[in-house]
Amino acid sequence: MQTLRELFTKLPIIKHDDKILLLTHTDLDGEGAVILLNSLFENVTVKRCSNAVMDKEIRNAIQPEIINNYDKIVICDISCTKETADLIRYNPYMDKIILIDHHKTAMYLNNYPFAVVYSDMVSDSFRADIYYDENDWPNAHSSATGLLYDYLDITGHTARFGNRYLARLFTHLVSCYDTWDWVNIFNKTETAPIALNNLFHIYGHKLFDEHMIDKLTDKKATDLIDETDTLLLKIDQYKREETIEKASKSIKTGILTIDNKTYSIAICFINEHMNSVFEYMKTEYPDTDIQIIITPRSINMRTAKNDIDISVIAKQAGGGGHPQASGITIDYRDQMDFIANAMNATITLD
Repeated sequence: MQTLRELFTKLPIIKHDDKILLLTHTDLDGEGAVILLNSLFENVTVKRCSNAVMDKEIRNAIQPEIINNYDKIVICDISCTKETADLIRYNPYMDKIILIDHHKTAMYLNNYPFAVVYSDMVSDSFRADIYYDENDWPNAHSSATGLLYDYLDITGHTARFGNRYLARLFTHLVSCYDTWDWVNIFNKTETAPIALNNLFHIYGHKLFDEHMIDKLTDKKATDLIDETDTLLLKIDQYKREETIEKASKSIKTGILTIDNKTYSIAICFINEHMNSVFEYMKTEYPDTDIQIIITPRSINMRTAKNDIDISVIAKQAGGGGHPQASGITIDYRDQMDFIANAMNATITLD
């Protein structure tokens, strides 16, 4: 495990009055970066990028007509190809670029002076103290939000949080959820991470940002999830149960063959409450290797098997993610062609 200094001293330092362009992912971990930066800096422009467009958007951001308008461009929870990284390396404004990510599929970017990609726990992060059992250390992970907080900490910005306690709690919960540590290390005993992610989807980007920024900047705030949030979560839980009941009637099992490797799968089509349905699929179909949920614009995969890395599968089609949770953004009309052709795969359902 590396230290804050070993990781971040090569990166440029954001100044308090910098004009910042943030390119980030569309999920909770990506939104965590939005909330941390907007809680500390007054001039932040946000562009959210799906896996399918992130490389294109990063290339666009380094064009003179864009990069000249900002003091710093922060790229968080997304990555770029080696070709785009080379363009950044030789860009005259490279010292404006800060890329922070935690996906193992992007580790090659550590060879560049503007990027830090690290999936393990940072040894002197404030989050390390939360993983109090030394047996947890080999399996503890960093999220993009967690790494961004660590970067802001070593560069002296976190002292300016109006409510540093809630800023740290928020960062930990986002990290725990995104890395699945709340399941694999905390054995689901810590339920706040999934509650926070549910709130993100209930409120949507704009309201969730406003709600969390208010708390991270309010010295008097004591609860990250308040009474109103709890009521909304209760209502949402009823809706989740309805979705699970509908999904349970449409789940199919079968076989997925990729590159001469065969996996047993459970698959269904839904467009909401995916995490709850994934948990149901893992419980009801424990013998399957991979669980798949297809929405009108994405293919989402999960596995509980430590010897299966589905991020490698997703990367073959331009997606990415984690070894146990990955996805591909793809239009519905192309999904069946993708399964048949893009991954040289065949599916046979029972």
